[in-house]
Amino acid sequence: MTFEEILETRNRTNAFGNLLGIRLTRVEQFYAEAQVEVREDFLNPQNAVHGGLIYTLADLCVGGAACTAGDPPGMMVATVDGTFHYLRPGIGCRTLYAKSRKIKVGSRFMVFGVTVEDQTGRVLAEGIFTYTSLGKPLGSA
Repeated sequence: MTFEEILETRNRTNAFGNLLGIRLTRVEQFYAEAQVEVREDFLNPQNAVHGGLIYTLADLCVGGAACTAGDPPGMMVATVDGTFHYLRPGIGCRTLYAKSRKIKVGSRFMVFGVTVEDQTGRVLAEGIFTYTSLGKPLGSA
């Protein structure tokens, strides 16, 4: 599966991501980017972006990168765990962007870092996620 096919398949088949409007925008070997437009109903009582949206954006971004790690690329993956740090509140955000980076890809587990920024480049959160392959091609149920 090509990286473009991984991007298209992940965007098409991710019902929860689609509900929130989260889209993968770039997928390369061990790397992905994603974004979401912030809607008023994504704000918490402090008028900041809800942490759950920020975490979900990060998780979906890393999932796109983890799908590229197989041989061949394009296998279904699952989150094993995630450590996440909120660094500042998402006040006044219009768009959020996530960028992943490979830390280690082993035979059973893949570890990626991720950064979430707003439209000004202000870093809101950083995390580390571990994924594992499910051994099935993307798009197979």
